[in-house]
Amino acid sequence: MLKESNIFIIMDALRKIMNIFYGPFLTLYFIKISAESIASLSYYYIISFLFLGIGAFVMGYIVRKKFQLIMFRIGIVINFIYVLAIILLKENIVNHLFLIALLFGISASCYYYPYNLLLGKKVKNKIRSQYELNKKIVIAITDIVTPIVLGGMITTTNFEFTAFIILFMSLLQIILSFCIRPIENKNYNFTPIKSLKVFKKNKNIINLFMIDYVRGLNISDSVLQVILTILIFNSFKTDFNVGMISSLSYVLVIVLEYLYVNKVKDKNNKVLLYSFAIIPIISLLLLSCYTNNFTLILYYFCYNGFVNVLLFLSTVKIFNISNCKEVRDDNLMEYWSIREFLLNMGRVTGYVLLFLFFVSGGFSCLYILMMILTLSIFVLAVLLSETDNYDNID
Repeated sequence: MLKESNIFIIMDALRKIMNIFYGPFLTLYFIKISAESIASLSYYYIISFLFLGIGAFVMGYIVRKKFQLIMFRIGIVINFIYVLAIILLKENIVNHLFLIALLFGISASCYYYPYNLLLGKKVKNKIRSQYELNKKIVIAITDIVTPIVLGGMITTTNFEFTAFIILFMSLLQIILSFCIRPIENKNYNFTPIKSLKVFKKNKNIINLFMIDYVRGLNISDSVLQVILTILIFNSFKTDFNVGMISSLSYVLVIVLEYLYVNKVKDKNNKVLLYSFAIIPIISLLLLSCYTNNFTLILYYFCYNGFVNVLLFLSTVKIFNISNCKEVRDDNLMEYWSIREFLLNMGRVTGYVLLFLFFVSGGFSCLYILMMILTLSIFVLAVLLSETDNYDNID
């Protein structure tokens, strides 16, 4: 029988494949079937991430004491219903955006918050290093292979057939969830307001909360990724080409992350972090002055490559700071809920801006929004450089 830690790695890989499908390829599906695709996308993502942000607190109250595994399974089942709805509605999906967005927001909330608690209890400290290494290898392979495979499937068959494959993966997740046993959790109340007062005593936690908001605005499932996907598709015409370019960019991401982790001694080096933010800005300026396929690919690679290193560093800080003295067993859930709420509010802000810019000036205004959001990456770099790593805390 598979160890529970291995089950989590398999489920992580399956979820990663699904998220890639829900990201660029669902975006492209909207572009193909909707005359008002940008407005439809904005509305869909605003509702999705709004419910996901609110779910951070709702799930905190529900899973703080019990029901972790039950809610985790409910999240997977709702995800199955979400994919099934996409298949059944087909092009009519644009007339049911609220329902689809609601299903995604609830499924993600029910899945991720219990998942964090379950993973923390199931993966013991003595095997955590090996677990993280195994997980990173599997996810790296998934990141490289999945976009080109999904893009090729959609191009040679269709979106609905590929969605059936994703539906099967969701069903497999449901089956695997029954291989995980419930956990025992301490009987703490969920007190986000009281916990926030404690967190304010540590400037690094406040910096981290701001980092989460900014990275929701410009990196993590952000509007910038959607705009880039649309621009790449408009230039290279097929899902397969979009997938191939995405896969190649992930190779660059892995190389840069490896060099950063293994070759850079001062992980908070301001010059280096600022450079990671400035390179995408310079490449976007080139794209604005000389708009062609080469400068578009250059910006795409610079954005994906260097900004993902900043995302990687922020993730490390998130977990390290969760072990500081202000974050204890009785407010750890509040720590995760508050930062997830702010992350999703950053995403909502980005998609509200997308909607406003598109309504005001159409597709031509998207370059202005890209410049604003790309410049905000520098704010992220500054916040990261001002936030301690907490490497000396176990």
